[in-house]
Amino acid sequence: QNHTIYPYEASRIIEILFASDKGVITSKDIPPSTIDQEKLIEIVAKIFSDIKLTRKDSFSSQELHIHYSWQRLNYEYDEIEDALKFLSVSPFSVLQKQNDKYSLTGDIETILKKIGLLLQAFNKIER
Repeated sequence: QNHTIYPYEASRIIEILFASDKGVITSKDIPPSTIDQEKLIEIVAKIFSDIKLTRKDSFSSQELHIHYSWQRLNYEYDEIEDALKFLSVSPFSVLQKQNDKYSLTGDIETILKKIGLLLQAFNKIER
């Protein structure tokens, strides 16, 4: 029943419940769902792609939802809003929200270049 509310893969559920060596599991012990993260990544990539392609630097969640519905993309309004919020808060803050509109905080090419550099640095971190 909770799986529909918290969409985790079966292996992650087993890991959280049984492999954690904890007697009591709190919300801090539960990492974000990888299913939710994949959808977030997909929507963020689509938003960046559309900004780069159209050069439109401000939009609302509603505009994007309509646009993506026309493209038959299965993005819920709340998922789009979550992606926009993700991009508008620290540490990224590549979007700023004013009223119901989001707008870029800089040039899209510069933003994407800096994200690429950050990704390269992240990939060099020893794990």
